[in-house]
Amino acid sequence: MKHWAVLVAGILFLSACASGGDKAGRPANPLEGSEWQLTGIDGEPLAEGVNASLQFASATSVNGNSGCNSFVGAVSVGERRIVFGQLASTRMACRDDAMTLEQRFLDILAEAAAYRIDQGNLLLLGGSGRRLATFIPL
Repeated sequence: MKHWAVLVAGILFLSACASGGDKAGRPANPLEGSEWQLTGIDGEPLAEGVNASLQFASATSVNGNSGCNSFVGAVSVGERRIVFGQLASTRMACRDDAMTLEQRFLDILAEAAAYRIDQGNLLLLGGSGRRLATFIPL
């Protein structure tokens, strides 16, 4: 019976260690499970009818729509830091304005180095702290 208690305690300990949280119980990726709609780039609002989104599907993966095509890839998120890995995207052709937005959006994801939540909105920031993009929650 003692052996079962030790085994159960060991399993519970290992489960707690593998939970992906930190010592305070916060998730390893504070954005995990959230979904956002792009509303602005470089402080300028998007044109009406243009849509792009970002979803933090798990602690290490991201997906979304870049204005024309869907994408999926890796992400590393810390308390204030964010780094997007290589993204795979579909290759549909779209209107010129959607394709322009798509390229800029993907460039922003590659450039992003930090993030901030401001009044419920997600802000992606460059290495110098410059605001690259603004998102509202979905």
